[in-house]
Amino acid sequence: MTSKAKVTPASRSKSLATLAGLKATQHDIVGHCLNPYCGGRLLDMDALIRQFGPDHVVINDKRIAEALVCRNPPCPRYGQRGGTITINPRTWTPPSAEKPLKKP
Repeated sequence: MTSKAKVTPASRSKSLATLAGLKATQHDIVGHCLNPYCGGRLLDMDALIRQFGPDHVVINDKRIAEALVCRNPPCPRYGQRGGTITINPRTWTPPSAEKPLKKP
């Protein structure tokens, strides 16, 4: 006989399926416009949580991708809506979060 794991608010916040879970496990969402040469941009996780809610499931979701607007001026799709998203583990530190080295 097998038992199912009990889902609690704490375990839900660690799930990679929700916005809160992605934030808690230090994952980022990158938005890509429909031009394959445009590149992607890091989306603001806090803004996504405010707009869609912390329990919003991002797996197979189309609402975030449909809300994307291309912000790359050289791109022919600049200003147009729609795109795709990817979920990436955070492997870099934004320059604003880096601490200056202390001199010995």
